[in-house]
Amino acid sequence: QLQSALQNFVTQYNALNAALAQQVGQTGGLLAGDAIVQAAQNSLRQVATFVTPGASIQSLSDLGISLDNTGNMTLDSTVLGSLTSGQVASAFTYLGSATTGLGGLAQQFQSITDPYSGMIQAEQANYVTTDQHLQSQISTLNARVSLMQSNLSAQLEVADALQAQLASQQGELTATIQSLNYSAFVATIATSGTVG
Repeated sequence: QLQSALQNFVTQYNALNAALAQQVGQTGGLLAGDAIVQAAQNSLRQVATFVTPGASIQSLSDLGISLDNTGNMTLDSTVLGSLTSGQVASAFTYLGSATTGLGGLAQQFQSITDPYSGMIQAEQANYVTTDQHLQSQISTLNARVSLMQSNLSAQLEVADALQAQLASQQGELTATIQSLNYSAFVATIATSGTVG
């Protein structure tokens, strides 16, 4: 039973470690550099290095659990098989409960995952607030653009009407000038005929 529980612990630990590793570094995912990832990694490190001084089972290595250079755990079942009954009892004390021993560290993960007050919930609430603020800004900008487009369309209509009016007035003015020139020409001829 102890070996099965420890193997399950190792499997779950490695799965979480791998998921966090994907969010770290230059090739990390969308949560790269996020405080939640850093907090979870710190909690994992505390789990991996948890020690109870003075007991016959003081650390995970005493239970046959070791870490490789990527942070993954492996369980050596032969170590468990060689434990005395006293060491087995000490192992259960080391593992503890929901509030003691290694199990007590679960409270740190609770501070991250709690659906009401955890870090993830708080960050999601901030994301929602930020998204709503951005949506409001986008709506405001869209309204301004629509108003500018309406004003511009109205100005273009006025400009078109003014252009047509100026063209009409220009035509009338040209006709008037031509008429005046013709009248002046006729008058000049008439005067010249009289003088002759």
